[in-house]
Parts: sequence; structure tokens; C-alpha cells
Amino acid sequence: MATIGKWNILRLKEKSGMSDLSAYSEFMNTRPETLVLAFPGTGKTYVAKHYENAADSDDIDMSPTLSSFSWLVSYYAQQGRNVTMAPFGSYSLAVHAYQWETSRLTFNTILAYPSKDCLDEYVERYKQRGNGEQFISTWIGDFKRAIEIAEKFKKFEHQKIVLKPGQYLAQALMENGVYLQPRTTMESGFPELSAAYAIPAAF
Repeated sequence: MATIGKWNILRLKEKSGMSDLSAYSEFMNTRPETLVLAFPGTGKTYVAKHYENAADSDDIDMSPTLSSFSWLVSYYAQQGRNVTMAPFGSYSLAVHAYQWETSRLTFNTILAYPSKDCLDEYVERYKQRGNGEQFISTWIGDFKRAIEIAEKFKKFEHQKIVLKPGQYLAQALMENGVYLQPRTTMESGFPELSAAYAIPAAF
């Protein structure tokens, strides 16, 4: 389970003696920069479209190196978007494993991936969103291998989110303390809010 959001809130409480609500409010105001490495089909595009402070790096064609991710996080942070999402597969994790494990990161990093028994579900997700046979074959062929590598990553031992069957990234991130700011609509005369503004269940 990823604990980066809740861990920061608990640290604020311990240092300042704040109440649950005060610590949570303070954390929401600071909102640390976060990189979410998520397996394709988990819902990155949805998060980017529905939450103002999130960005999907699929829009930028870059090699998945630590330096490029650092640049992306900084680039989007300057635009007021502190949650940067990027896809990962077994190749990108394996090739850069040593660099990730030995580097001191300046931003929070979370690995988000489905449980191994969700293979058929992700095949359907790819089909429903119109992915071609080559895309489906590539990522389904990498499904278990990518998850196995993600499970072994020590760097993110306490910053992993395993999506349950039927679950999508937005819900999983919010359940694990990652702040997402909903985009607002004025169709009913009032801004549309989501559970992102609620106090985490742990409190």
C-alpha cells in the first residue's frame, strides 16, 4: 500500500502537535510533487482530464530515464500540476532499476499496477478504449513480467498501489492520500466536488 500522503500528514502531526484536520489541511496546501508510474490501462488519461493538478506524460515523447522524469515533474509543477503520471513496463523498470534504487529523489514516486489476476480485465479495457492488436499483444505479453519487477523494487517498498479488480487510478490514489483537485463545472450553478476533498479514511 502506498503511504506517501498519509505518512506526510502523520509527520506533520508529530512535529507540530496538529489535529487531524489541521494536519490534513496543511498537507493539502503544500501538496508535494509526485510522480505516479502506472501500468497502461489503469486510468492515467482519466485522471489528467478530470483533475486540475494532474498531468499525463503520454503527451510528451521522452525516454523513461530518471533525468527525464525529473524534468517532467519540474515542468508540470511550474504549471501548477504537482501529480505527474507516466506509463511503465518491465523494460523501463529493469533498464533503469539501478539508477532508481541508488538515486536520491527530490519528489515522491508511486508505482501503481494491477494485481496479477486482472489480466483478462485489462485486455477488455484495451479493447474498449480502441487499442489495436499490436498494442494489446505488447502490453498483455508484458503484464506479469512488469508486475513481478514492480513487486521487487525496494525503492518503492512503501509507495506501491496494487489496483483491485474493477478499480481505477483516481480512486486508488485518493484512497492512499494523494491529493487530486477536481475540475469544476457550473452546469448546476455550483462547483462539482469529489471525494478528493474528504479526510482520508485513516483519520
